[in-house]
Amino acid sequence: MRNRALTIILLITAFASPLLSESSYLGPTGNIATPDALVVATGTWEIAYHQFVEVFADADFITTSINYGLLPKLEVGGAFTSNGEDDFVINAKYVLVPEVGERPAVAVGVFDAASTLDIFGDDPGFYVVATKNLGPAAESVTSPLRQARLSIGIGSGVYDGFFANLDWVVSQRAHVLVEFINNDLAKPDSQGSSVNAGFRYGLTDMVTLDAATIDFEDLAFGVSFRTRFR
Repeated sequence: MRNRALTIILLITAFASPLLSESSYLGPTGNIATPDALVVATGTWEIAYHQFVEVFADADFITTSINYGLLPKLEVGGAFTSNGEDDFVINAKYVLVPEVGERPAVAVGVFDAASTLDIFGDDPGFYVVATKNLGPAAESVTSPLRQARLSIGIGSGVYDGFFANLDWVVSQRAHVLVEFINNDLAKPDSQGSSVNAGFRYGLTDMVTLDAATIDFEDLAFGVSFRTRFR
């Protein structure tokens, strides 16, 4: 099942268009499980579905999330989660400082503000994160220097200390994602950390496909849809 899902996603990407949506697998915008210092554009809705395959207690963990750009620097959202039990988590992110020149963007946020999701512990995932674009945009996939976006942060709850992620633009349409999180997502009941890697591709100008490996042990995948309702 895992190989089949990954193969289908990779084949579809051959017909994809530029990437827009960037919901994380847990709900808030970001990398795989970690956030960055970017928010959904004002007035934009982003709806996403992500599924971790047999990662948590050998059962699938599913998130169906929605984010909204309430203000130019403020994103609010929530996610319905299912892993044997159904929960609803509340998320928010605010950009304190936008990226200007050599100065990175800095944002603060929270995942599961009401502490309803106990699979990651009882504490909300408060965090502060800085994000910086590195290098010029690539003219083609063969360019020697392609643009990347590096994020470094610290948090509580699911983030459990230091985290970092890299969003690497390998072509106009495709992004490679890599992250470190101080939480063993593949074995949530044990101590440890995770190094996750993934692939993100724009299927249309509104739809994005995701595929990832969690600590190089398990598979996750998803789809995001972004739009503005007038």
